[in-house]
Amino acid sequence: MMIRSLLVILLAAANIYGGTNQFDEVRTFLKPLLDRKWTGQYQDPPGRDVVHEVSWELVQQGHAIRFTREVPAGDFSKESLYYWDAESDRIVFITISSTGNLAKGTVVVEDDMLILEGISYRGNESPTFRQTFQMLEDGTLEDMYYTLVHGKAYQGHRIWYRAG
Repeated sequence: MMIRSLLVILLAAANIYGGTNQFDEVRTFLKPLLDRKWTGQYQDPPGRDVVHEVSWELVQQGHAIRFTREVPAGDFSKESLYYWDAESDRIVFITISSTGNLAKGTVVVEDDMLILEGISYRGNESPTFRQTFQMLEDGTLEDMYYTLVHGKAYQGHRIWYRAG
């Protein structure tokens, strides 16, 4: 609840305008994903299959999109808000996790993919990253995460989700 309250406060403090073409593109891309729980499995470094659940929903009267990821077995969750930032003239996001990590960056739709690029603040580390979501022909949602080091992408997780 504290994470959700903090995200709402941050969103309220931002200069939000949801009527741009860019934000409409993101809403259009996410329309088939909204208000559904998507479930996938990720193999963690020790080799265990860990269930991940993700969902998106329109919030703040459609001026923002909330993304939620939950990993029940790992007692982990995170929430992101995507919203139009008039100052930077872009769609931006902010993410807060149950471990206290923070991430922020930009959101675009390109080549039928939702792309998030930003910085993840994890204690003493602040790696840049790129995360993509793409709907495959068979109805599977593919989530790929890359850490960027000196312009080179190193693949992190790759998770395939199915609507529940």
